Amino acid sequence: MTALDLARSYIKRGWAPVPVLHRAKAPTLTGWQALRITEADAPRFFNGAPQNVGVLLGPASNGLSDVDLDCPE
Repeated sequence: MTALDLARSYIKRGWAPVPVLHRAKAPTLTGWQALRITEADAPRFFNGAPQNVGVLLGPASNGLSDVDLDCPE
Protein backbone atom coordinates (compact mmCIF):
# COMPACT_ATOMS: atom_id res chain seq x y z
CA MET A 1 0.00 0.00 0.00
CA THR A 2 1.39 3.41 -0.96
CA ALA A 3 1.27 6.64 1.02
CA LEU A 4 -1.38 7.87 -1.43
CA ASP A 5 -3.49 4.77 -0.81
CA LEU A 6 -3.21 5.28 2.95
CA ALA A 7 -4.03 8.98 2.71
CA ARG A 8 -7.11 8.25 0.61
CA SER A 9 -8.29 5.58 3.04
CA TYR A 10 -7.89 8.02 5.93
CA ILE A 11 -9.84 10.70 4.05
CA LYS A 12 -12.67 8.21 3.47
CA ARG A 13 -12.76 7.62 7.25
CA GLY A 14 -13.15 11.36 7.83
CA TRP A 15 -9.56 11.83 9.01
CA ALA A 16 -7.21 14.62 7.90
CA PRO A 17 -3.91 13.18 6.62
CA VAL A 18 -0.74 15.26 6.37
CA PRO A 19 2.50 14.45 4.53
CA VAL A 20 5.54 13.69 6.69
CA LEU A 21 9.07 13.38 5.34
CA HIS A 22 10.49 9.87 4.99
CA ARG A 23 12.08 8.67 8.24
CA ALA A 24 10.65 11.65 10.12
CA LYS A 25 7.90 11.84 12.72
CA ALA A 26 6.64 15.40 12.40
CA PRO A 27 5.24 17.33 9.44
CA THR A 28 7.45 20.11 8.10
CA LEU A 29 5.10 21.65 5.55
CA THR A 30 4.32 25.26 6.44
CA GLY A 31 0.75 25.56 7.71
CA TRP A 32 0.29 21.79 8.16
CA GLN A 33 -2.00 22.40 11.15
CA ALA A 34 -4.61 23.97 8.87
CA LEU A 35 -4.08 21.59 5.94
CA ARG A 36 -7.20 19.71 4.81
CA ILE A 37 -6.34 17.42 1.92
CA THR A 38 -9.23 16.16 -0.20
CA GLU A 39 -9.25 12.92 -2.13
CA ALA A 40 -8.96 14.95 -5.36
CA ASP A 41 -5.80 16.82 -4.33
CA ALA A 42 -4.17 13.96 -2.40
CA PRO A 43 -1.88 13.01 -5.35
CA ARG A 44 -0.29 16.47 -5.13
CA PHE A 45 0.84 15.79 -1.55
CA PHE A 46 1.39 12.01 -1.78
CA ASN A 47 3.16 11.68 -5.13
CA GLY A 48 4.96 8.36 -4.88
CA ALA A 49 8.12 9.66 -3.20
CA PRO A 50 9.16 7.83 -0.03
CA GLN A 51 7.26 9.47 2.80
CA ASN A 52 5.18 8.92 5.91
CA VAL A 53 1.55 9.81 6.47
CA GLY A 54 0.47 11.67 9.59
CA VAL A 55 -3.07 12.41 10.71
CA LEU A 56 -4.33 15.56 12.39
CA LEU A 57 -6.12 14.72 15.62
CA GLY A 58 -9.16 16.33 17.22
CA PRO A 59 -11.85 18.24 15.34
CA ALA A 60 -9.96 18.06 12.01
CA SER A 61 -10.46 14.27 12.07
CA ASN A 62 -13.90 14.02 13.67
CA GLY A 63 -12.54 13.84 17.21
CA LEU A 64 -9.86 11.21 16.53
CA SER A 65 -7.44 10.91 19.45
CA ASP A 66 -4.25 9.00 20.15
CA VAL A 67 -3.27 7.23 23.34
CA ASP A 68 0.37 6.30 23.92
CA LEU A 69 0.69 3.42 26.35
CA ASP A 70 4.40 2.93 27.00
CA CYS A 71 4.23 1.40 30.47
CA PRO A 72 2.43 -1.57 32.01
CA GLU A 73 0.26 0.55 34.34
